[in-house]
Amino acid sequence: MERTETHHVSFATSFDQAPAVTLGLTTLDADKDRNLRVTTHLKNLNARGFDLSVTEWADSHNHYTNVMWMACPK
Repeated sequence: MERTETHHVSFATSFDQAPAVTLGLTTLDADKDRNLRVTTHLKNLNARGFDLSVTEWADSHNHYTNVMWMACPK
């Protein structure tokens, strides 16, 4: 089974064009008795923001996941 949580990120100030965005997984609290499976996805990137998704699958159970991001002009 795959589970995904998605959040929209709006830039405080719009860029002239879609920026380069880097994602980093900074915190992960996972069930110690299960395999760890997690991935991050950046979708719908434009000059005003993007959608950030975190997905876990199979028997993984993540209690808390924190993702930081950095956007830089191209």
